Amino acid sequence: MRWTIVAVSEMNEPLEGEPLEESGEAQILIDLKRTNPSNSQICTIANFPKQKECSWFIMVANPLTNVLMAIKRISFKRLTQKPLIVCLPSDFKAEPKLQLILMCDSYIGLDQQYTVDLNRVN
Repeated sequence: MRWTIVAVSEMNEPLEGEPLEESGEAQILIDLKRTNPSNSQICTIANFPKQKECSWFIMVANPLTNVLMAIKRISFKRLTQKPLIVCLPSDFKAEPKLQLILMCDSYIGLDQQYTVDLNRVN
């Protein structure tokens, strides 16, 4: 998983090179790549009667206020790129970090968590 964060205009168009504004909107662009050589996404779960397709949840959260800012469910074969639009906190000094969480709905232990420091992005 790789991510980039950029400010967006009123029409949700990315503004490359612009600093993030407090209480503004930003686009988090997430690139996902499967490293498993298999093309099959079918998984078998012991307590589930049928085979199911593995899917993922991408979440953006504010850990200080315990607020979920964005969530998107995705499934993909090899590569995917998903944008998420989020409203930034009103004060980067009081709430400087966001959490990016990638969670699998089928496998335990594949979850990943990343911290985005808004002060370092600017």
